[in-house]
Amino acid sequence: MKKTAALVLAVAVSCSLAGCAAPAASGPSDAVGDLRCVPSFCADGRLRRDLATDAPLFTAPADALAARAPRFNDDGTVCRDSESAAPLYEDVSGGEVVRVLVLPQR
Repeated sequence: MKKTAALVLAVAVSCSLAGCAAPAASGPSDAVGDLRCVPSFCADGRLRRDLATDAPLFTAPADALAARAPRFNDDGTVCRDSESAAPLYEDVSGGEVVRVLVLPQR
């Protein structure tokens, strides 16, 4: 029971810190919005992070990412998640990557 409560608390804190629970951005130039996203956790319970930016990693439904361009590698290929091979998308605020979104595999 305590593990379940701790997990629920960890998810709630992660979402609020990463902006998932935040209202939509006020202006069209702001990239961070109200996306339906879920934190992605490692097998040991830690929040997964992007290796390149250290931003938290979240999964999001395909329709939430339809209007976003994926991140590209220096060689022009689409940057992919190391675990699922799904394309990576970024939310940028103030010129910094605040979270990385990955489309879940079906």
